[in-house]
Amino acid sequence: MTLLILECTPIRDRAPEGKILNQFLTLPDLDFIDIKYKEFQKKAELIKFLSKNKNIVDHEFVHLSGHGSVTKKYRAMFELSRGHLEACEFPDYCFLDQSLTLSACELGQKVWADTFLEQTGAIEVIGPKNEVSFTDACIFWINYYYLVLQDGLKPKTAFDHTKTFLKKRVEGKFKYWRCVE
Repeated sequence: MTLLILECTPIRDRAPEGKILNQFLTLPDLDFIDIKYKEFQKKAELIKFLSKNKNIVDHEFVHLSGHGSVTKKYRAMFELSRGHLEACEFPDYCFLDQSLTLSACELGQKVWADTFLEQTGAIEVIGPKNEVSFTDACIFWINYYYLVLQDGLKPKTAFDHTKTFLKKRVEGKFKYWRCVE
């Protein structure tokens, strides 16, 4: 199984959750897990990378780490250091048939997920519905990916197990969405 981690958290935050996830999942005794890690600061760089199918196609799972927000007018945005993306701005079908996770607060909401799944062609997307602390997000994703990549659980099953295991810390904060054909 392969995982691509795209770290887009602003450097000033000092909370690069994707980097922490990468460091944990590349520990020496987990060397059988195939992980690629890439950092982005600019919207244009991320779009260019996602537009080249060869950068993404070999990965079953993609983890997008950054900031997210939903305005009072239900405008959802994925935020980078320099720029932001609405779901409709991602390249067409850039995550075709892939399982995608978002470490970006509030982007686990329907207002983001519906458009994102349709625009990107992802099979499923998991993300936080509300604000989640940095530590809780790291623990959630490490546990989730350990179950998926180490134990071979299906994404929905790993999601449910992780939510149950961390119930008191993350109850009601994460959401699983599946593409409806």
